[in-house]
Amino acid sequence: MKNAWFKKTNHLLKQGLLGGLLLLSGYPNVESQAQPSSKPKEAPLTLVQRMGYSMGSLFKIMLYSPNPEQGGQLAEKALALIQAQDDLLSDWKNNSELMRVLPQAWPHPSPISNPLYEALIEALHYNQISQQAFDISVGPLLSLWGFRGGGFSIPSPKALEQTLKAVGSDKIKLYSDPPRLQLLAPGMKLDFGGIGKGRALDLAGAYLRQQGIQSAALSCDSSSLFIGAPPNSPRGWPVGIKAPDQSEAILKGLWLQDQALSSSGDNQQFFEKEGIRYSHILDPRSGWPAPYRGSMTVLAASAAQADALSTALLILKPEEGKLLAQQEQIQAFRVWGFEANWQIEIINAQSLPQSNTAPVFQGHL
Repeated sequence: MKNAWFKKTNHLLKQGLLGGLLLLSGYPNVESQAQPSSKPKEAPLTLVQRMGYSMGSLFKIMLYSPNPEQGGQLAEKALALIQAQDDLLSDWKNNSELMRVLPQAWPHPSPISNPLYEALIEALHYNQISQQAFDISVGPLLSLWGFRGGGFSIPSPKALEQTLKAVGSDKIKLYSDPPRLQLLAPGMKLDFGGIGKGRALDLAGAYLRQQGIQSAALSCDSSSLFIGAPPNSPRGWPVGIKAPDQSEAILKGLWLQDQALSSSGDNQQFFEKEGIRYSHILDPRSGWPAPYRGSMTVLAASAAQADALSTALLILKPEEGKLLAQQEQIQAFRVWGFEANWQIEIINAQSLPQSNTAPVFQGHL
């Protein structure tokens, strides 16, 4: 059983598979290769790979280091930082700080740690700039629709109205000195699923940069963060945007460095009733799933930004999404359609450097 698990996860690591994204194989591997002759004294770089489960996902780290042993230690430390975010923000673990604090934060303020305070500040920022389309207080709605614990069902108008009383970031109040959290309505549940993984990748990436790593790719599910470029690949890391189905077809290729990418879509969690698909991406303002079939991939400066705004852009009206993309200087790739007839639209294309665009890779890898 253990051997079967190892073979499966090792295959995933080598392929760099992401939900909605694909780190294309064939990136330069310079293991045991010397650096260019202009720098003869530098040690050759070796590709180091590590992976670990956290936040219900397989996190993968690939980095280049002149010292494989040290590089492995750095990758494992980065994975430990990711695990620390899970211990902080998980809404599935009863012993996470978030789950310990929530019952105490209503109706009176409850002390919280600086890391939780910073995570809340970042989440509230994206709520504010997205016209409340991104909202970590969506937890009660996810439970109502059955996306937490199963039992999918379309709620009645009365149940929806009652649940919305416990939703809204305007009901989250933070105090800074000392850090405290207060919830202004009973029954509130905070869910960092739309930003937690991106934030974890940012913290792990910041650590690797501080330790001198200049080339790395960190990924989980549909989010990824890239540091520099692989040796002998000055254009960056080759990444493909996949069709939001089981085909694995590559719709567009990109070369990325010092950037983050995240994809959200209705294919990740959903149920169907009478031919209509209901997605787990819920509009916290109305309580209904985003009226959209397909996926949204965001290219941004940080993984948390890409993570949060890929969700927000699925919920916002197209014209509102374009304004947000321009305001935040991000690029987005909207995929819609059915089966083999997927279409892709670039939002805020004028901000996408020409050097980042790779040929569209057709077919399967």
